Amino acid sequence: MQAQEVSLSTLLPLEPRWGAPPRGAVRRPPAGLVVAALAVTALVLLPPLYLLLRAAEAPPGAWRWVLQPRTWQLLRNSLALAAAVTVSAVAVAVPVAWLVARTDLPGRRFWPSVLALPLAMPSYVGTFALVGALRPTGILGRWLAGEVGPWPEQGRPWLALEGFAGA
Repeated sequence: MQAQEVSLSTLLPLEPRWGAPPRGAVRRPPAGLVVAALAVTALVLLPPLYLLLRAAEAPPGAWRWVLQPRTWQLLRNSLALAAAVTVSAVAVAVPVAWLVARTDLPGRRFWPSVLALPLAMPSYVGTFALVGALRPTGILGRWLAGEVGPWPEQGRPWLALEGFAGA
């Protein structure tokens, strides 16, 4: 008996299994995935559709309250806060992600787990802890009062915990 010669091309398929489909071929997603995506889309759109239906039933005088200048001011503030949070999150996340992925940072397996912790903890829990620690009677507040000086009676110009600056 002669030994058969086995080449690498017979062991590995010529086309990658998860690669792009051949030219001209259309690759369709599985039907179950399409149904699941449509169900999630319907569930996400249900509350706004309900609100639109309820708003259409409102008496004409109700729109006077909705379209007040204060409402537009609150909308502008909310959009400005969302933009500021997005920009600051990207400014922190991109360099940190680059450091973890592209460098030989000490504790290479430790950092991805620690940096993902804020995703597992609700933001209001961290906010309560931060405000509790920084208030005048909190641990950090008492230390800062010793370093920077006593808390002023009217406002805290050097530490804003409330409003846009605190967010």
